[in-house]
Amino acid sequence: MVWLMLALALVGCSASPMKMDVHNLHESESVIIHDSRPASESELETFSYLVTSDAYGICRVNHDATDPSPLRLFQHMAFDAISPDEDAVEIKVHHFVIYSNMRKALKAQAAGSVFGLIGAAVATSMMNHEADFSFTVMDQNEFEEYFSGEEYLRGVYSEEENPNDASIFIIYIDAEVNGVRRFIRSVYPLVATDESQPLEMALKDTIKAFLALY
Repeated sequence: MVWLMLALALVGCSASPMKMDVHNLHESESVIIHDSRPASESELETFSYLVTSDAYGICRVNHDATDPSPLRLFQHMAFDAISPDEDAVEIKVHHFVIYSNMRKALKAQAAGSVFGLIGAAVATSMMNHEADFSFTVMDQNEFEEYFSGEEYLRGVYSEEENPNDASIFIIYIDAEVNGVRRFIRSVYPLVATDESQPLEMALKDTIKAFLALY
């Protein structure tokens, strides 16, 4: 239960949004942003509570979990990144969705809980929680393959991406900046290795990688 409560806080499931430190946020209001995402992409969804399910431990993270929201952060970072020679910056967001995958850690806790809280803590502590940030740039067909099956599969990682089966965020962005469309998928560790907030860093690093494509 201790691990579960920590995990819920890390993925933004607490009552109040996580405040992100964003300098001069008001300056980026001139960037035009159109939200064309499916409405569900900004809503919290846990795909299964059943330990034996393939979808167990995977959830969609709500966009109310951070302040500013991920979309507002995207707008601001685009303002900073796009050349000042541009007359205007206009963004159309087709997909911007965040998943967390804590399957391995939650299954370890469930197994350890047979022996009580101490057993659960020991089972969790034995895991290697380290993972690296990585991202993949795709074309439209490759990107849309992730959106063609059951939704929980978008929160599944490969062994190459996450060899330690650590808890991670997986973020998808499909957007047009001044009419040019790009697609990206990122993987980021959910457990912090320093004083930073994992969700904040996952968002900032993914948006930065996306905007570097322009």
